[in-house]
Amino acid sequence: EPRTSSTGRIPVINISGEDGRRVEKAISASPLIAIGSAGTIGKPRYFDRPVWITSTQIYLQVKDKKELDLRFLFAVLENLEWNNFKEPYTTRGALNRHKFFNHEIALPPLSEQRKIADQYFEYLAEIEREERILSGLKQFKNSCLEVMFPHIESKKKVTFDRL
Repeated sequence: EPRTSSTGRIPVINISGEDGRRVEKAISASPLIAIGSAGTIGKPRYFDRPVWITSTQIYLQVKDKKELDLRFLFAVLENLEWNNFKEPYTTRGALNRHKFFNHEIALPPLSEQRKIADQYFEYLAEIEREERILSGLKQFKNSCLEVMFPHIESKKKVTFDRL
């Protein structure tokens, strides 16, 4: 791994996400897909900006952009049955790289891949928007509960079994 600093331009991505460290040079040109090789397999992440991927992950890029759309590949990877690629007899669920890299997927024509990817990423954006709304509603509910049920000092107490 390269030397990290707090002032680098490129975020370092570990299996949990950005870890706060920065570097000056990306691992490779973007976009890319990162896949955890132990513990977090089955959770691919798509990056359309330069990043540095730690050694606990593998990353995928498209060599021939006339044959494969990386966003389409991401949609495929998010919907794979990842248990088929786990090493047997491991407690952390390590990725069997041989099985993974030799797995075949059906490739529709590039124009269809792009349509599928566009629609898939629209769904992901909508899910993200709805999750933000849900998070705000949960915060609002918790605020209301704090107002409705302030901490009350009372000598009278009851256990649930007596209700």
